Amino acid sequence: MAGVGVHGGGRGCAGDAAAVGVGGGDPVLDAELAAAIERRHTDRRPFGDERPADAVLDELRAAAGRHGVHLQIVRDDQVTAFAGAVAHAGEVERDDPRFRADLRSWTNRAHGDGVTTHSVVATTRRTVAPRDFALKAGLAAGPGSDRGTVYAIFVTDGDEARDWLAAGEALSDVWLTLTARGLAASPISEVVEVAGVRNALRGLLGGIGNPAVAMRIGVPVQEDAPPATARRSPSAVLS
Repeated sequence: MAGVGVHGGGRGCAGDAAAVGVGGGDPVLDAELAAAIERRHTDRRPFGDERPADAVLDELRAAAGRHGVHLQIVRDDQVTAFAGAVAHAGEVERDDPRFRADLRSWTNRAHGDGVTTHSVVATTRRTVAPRDFALKAGLAAGPGSDRGTVYAIFVTDGDEARDWLAAGEALSDVWLTLTARGLAASPISEVVEVAGVRNALRGLLGGIGNPAVAMRIGVPVQEDAPPATARRSPSAVLS
């Protein structure tokens, strides 16, 4: 949230990723984002025909900017190329035994969290295909068309550990902000997990900056939220 400061760890941090401190933020904004925490979900279902308002997209850019990260909205004339990059990344990963092993680990509930069949959406025609989790879908796609869906890319100036951490902070801030505004989202990380595809994505951005992660953002068409998934305890990720 705006009032929480996260500082990237360095060589002197004994392997810690970050140190967290509370600073002076906007009390109203902080309250809105805090209230959105319990409502935030990954929603892989197709969104509606309505496009998120430009004023809200400006808020999301500002949320990313609070962490020194640029939120680049994929233009309409770039969506086909972006969809191709996502599809190609998925193909490369499916052919990689290391990725398949990691996917099995993340979908077998070994840690009490991860992706479950209840959050995997049934196959339907999509502009940008969701990641293939190799699980039986347990969530209906619903009536959404995805025609109003916006695709966004988080872009950092550098490409070091501190930049990756900043991108994660920005992702969290943007997600809470859009949730507070009645929108929904799901991440698209495969386009930065495959080096060649990430380079192609960088070209789509004009060769400026480093793509850190992408996200689909839209207006949900169903009142019910996707099933909640388990979270690791704070003691498992904080010290």
